[in-house]
Amino acid sequence: MAKPNPLKHPLLKYFISILLVSLSYILGIYTSSNNSTSPPLHEQKQPLNCHQLNFSLPVLDFESHHTLSPPQEPLRNLQFFNFCPPNFTNYCPCHDPSRETDFTAERFFSRERHCPEPYEKPMCLVPRPAGYKRPFSWPKSRDYAWFKNLPFKELSEVKKTQNWVRLEGDLLVFPGGGTSFRKGVKGYVDEIKRFVPLKSGSIRTVLDVGCGVFSMGSRCLISFPLFSQCKWLDGLYLMEIDRVLRPGGYWIFSGPPINWKANYKGSEVGAQELEQEQARLEDLAVRLCWKKVAEKGAIAAWRKPNNHIHCIIKSRIWKSPRFCTNSDPDAGWYKKMEPCITPLLNVTDIHDISGGSLEKWSKRLNIAPPRTKSEGISGAAFEGDNQLWKRRNNLSIVYDRGLIGTYMNWCSILDILLEMHRILRPEGAVIIRDHVDIIVEVKGIAEKMKWNGRILHSENGAFHPEKILLIDTCC
Repeated sequence: MAKPNPLKHPLLKYFISILLVSLSYILGIYTSSNNSTSPPLHEQKQPLNCHQLNFSLPVLDFESHHTLSPPQEPLRNLQFFNFCPPNFTNYCPCHDPSRETDFTAERFFSRERHCPEPYEKPMCLVPRPAGYKRPFSWPKSRDYAWFKNLPFKELSEVKKTQNWVRLEGDLLVFPGGGTSFRKGVKGYVDEIKRFVPLKSGSIRTVLDVGCGVFSMGSRCLISFPLFSQCKWLDGLYLMEIDRVLRPGGYWIFSGPPINWKANYKGSEVGAQELEQEQARLEDLAVRLCWKKVAEKGAIAAWRKPNNHIHCIIKSRIWKSPRFCTNSDPDAGWYKKMEPCITPLLNVTDIHDISGGSLEKWSKRLNIAPPRTKSEGISGAAFEGDNQLWKRRNNLSIVYDRGLIGTYMNWCSILDILLEMHRILRPEGAVIIRDHVDIIVEVKGIAEKMKWNGRILHSENGAFHPEKILLIDTCC
């Protein structure tokens, strides 16, 4: 009987195959690394005067190491993006004054958000102002800004007697006084606290509207004052404010025509016109079912009802505007204003809160709001989203948690990154979590923007396709 040939044993063939594949892979890596045209790490120069983030974690390489050249893409031959011309320093693509004449001025439509078409978007990096300095940290940034970061004197010169903004040496100072509030923003907010429970944690929304650069929002959120128009256009703007306000939300209005009897002497408008304007404002507020909670000095405040049961009953008596048949209270951009009341969700009792009651701030930040059920999101799924950054919440849930959010309608990764570069000043950071294929693509574009990126494993481990990209916006 012939002896079996050991070379034909199935197990031996298996081991030989593994050995050949391993040798081929090692040879491929060695060949690819020798043929690479990338400069050594020590040759990559970093921008001067820049404090880099300390990336002390190991480098993860997800680039392909085969020698077959992939199809050429538009950005593949681009080494770095060029900077835009110097006049782009303060460029804001969706609010570009040079494009206002392209739109109608009716109802200030030309001043609304109008983003450029794809062929109009500049494929360059918006440069920082000459002499740019790192901004002050919060909360000092509410009151001070380096003049060279926003070198415009016009407002400080035109409004120098009204205590809005002053140029002091190399600083812009924002006292926040204005014409009616000489004690500044702090004094203004202290006045509001007397009739709006700002510290109670129970408020969902407070909209503060003035007739100039003064705003409570500038004190709470940003260092730059907010502008608003004081023409109500037959109540259309007020109905839009009603749409945005959540149930039980407050609307605060300061300046003319409020308390016109005491303040008309300092106004450019006559007493009779101010009286009529405030009367129209008061009448529409009633027909919107708002309750006036206070009027003191040049400040007045109204509150939106928790539900519309009483409003529906009284609508004929008050001659209220009709209820909208198709209006989304969570819509953000490009929402056409309509002369109607956006209806609140139905309730069975006049004491109920439309959409359900929420926890007080800051507990509501991490507790599933009632609307998760109507959005088809279970408590377990919400908790999972809360622990990880896997899925986005719908805007309605974002709002109910007490957060601010909006959807981006720019679909290109490149568009989003260029816009992030415009908004983020040097010495900032970006954290992106996504599938490894997206992460690798983003990292490649970020490097062409002269950003430094590092890919990290998520808490799911090395074999999970979801990765984290940390970016240092140093340059």
